[in-house]
Amino acid sequence: QFRETRILLPADDYDFADEDDAEQDAAYCQHPATAPSAPSRLYLPKASSEDQTIDRYLSTLPPVVEAADSLLSVPPVHLSSHNCRGVRVLNVLQGEIGHCSAAQADVVVSDKATTCHILALRSTVDDDGRGEACAVSLAHVDRAGYEKDLTEAVRAHKAFHRRRDGRLSVANDGDEEKKSEDQDEPRGSAQIRIDVHIAGGFSDPDGSSSAITSSLLSTLALLADEEDDAVFTLRTCAVGRLNDDDMHGGPVGRGLAVNVATGEVYLAKVDRSVAGPMIAARSARLWSHMHSQEERTLSVVHRLPSPTSSPSRLSVEAFRYAPFPEISPILRLSDDVLLKYTSTSPDVEEDTFCRDVRSTLRFIRDTKAEEYFGAECDEDVCWRRRRDDVNRWGLAAVRT
Repeated sequence: QFRETRILLPADDYDFADEDDAEQDAAYCQHPATAPSAPSRLYLPKASSEDQTIDRYLSTLPPVVEAADSLLSVPPVHLSSHNCRGVRVLNVLQGEIGHCSAAQADVVVSDKATTCHILALRSTVDDDGRGEACAVSLAHVDRAGYEKDLTEAVRAHKAFHRRRDGRLSVANDGDEEKKSEDQDEPRGSAQIRIDVHIAGGFSDPDGSSSAITSSLLSTLALLADEEDDAVFTLRTCAVGRLNDDDMHGGPVGRGLAVNVATGEVYLAKVDRSVAGPMIAARSARLWSHMHSQEERTLSVVHRLPSPTSSPSRLSVEAFRYAPFPEISPILRLSDDVLLKYTSTSPDVEEDTFCRDVRSTLRFIRDTKAEEYFGAECDEDVCWRRRRDDVNRWGLAAVRT
């Protein structure tokens, strides 16, 4: 019923208070009922059913439950220009992913997740006393899939650390026959430690949240198998039923922030004053997928530093959009009806949902993609932080 993964859970956390519960939960999740002396590995259901869901499974793991409770017990921090003076915020919207180091941003955040999940990967490696280098990727995942995007994220972390530590492997193409000391095997004891944090979703009626949870954990399990020089640990997984707001309905945690330097994670809400540039245009990308046959991918809004890259540059990748026939009728709908037709969970959306949808639709109706992304809609728009205010952005360049 279950398969073992190489994703670790924190050590010494399997301390069941009740022997009967221990026996039942151990039978369900195939974990030992006593605390192991080494980190335990995550097991995943081979198949999901009504009686055996990913939500139920996760709720049987004490370290997962405890970490979720710890995260959700503290109210969200409201990130704004008032309390983030001098703190470089990188905000990631739905359908986007951002990568950064501590030299580029202090806090990476995303919010407004209902059935969506926010995934954060924070990697470190022991670099012989030169200071622990760290990198963070944060994605706002709105559907199952995105395996290729997450694979590229992990390999971006490997490339970042490889530039600092020659002991790391050069590549990993998954071909065992091609592995060699100079190519795929680590040249020393250095391993990238990747802490995984996931928050979002709830027990929604149609199971959208559960599908995203299963997809993310399955993809991470595959990556943990493939990337020999990376050790994955599931530090936080406040998803599905673990994130249910039993009093008001919907999810408790809708936004997740990561302190890049320390690795601290906490619930957060993002004020417009630190949300970043081109919010309406970036949000319009979600609507453009409705009329596109292209494969959906996460839009990369920020990249890790490289020898030739700017220390911190936010890039809005070019895409085509155009008004669609239903846009004016949708804008004329009342908020209650608008919610019904534009949300996967209309009963539990935030108060700003309709305002944000209307802002995005007006942008699509009133502007042309060519005004932003060039005559062929193939020029990315790049922004850099202003020197007088690190959370305001100035136009840097248009990159073809």
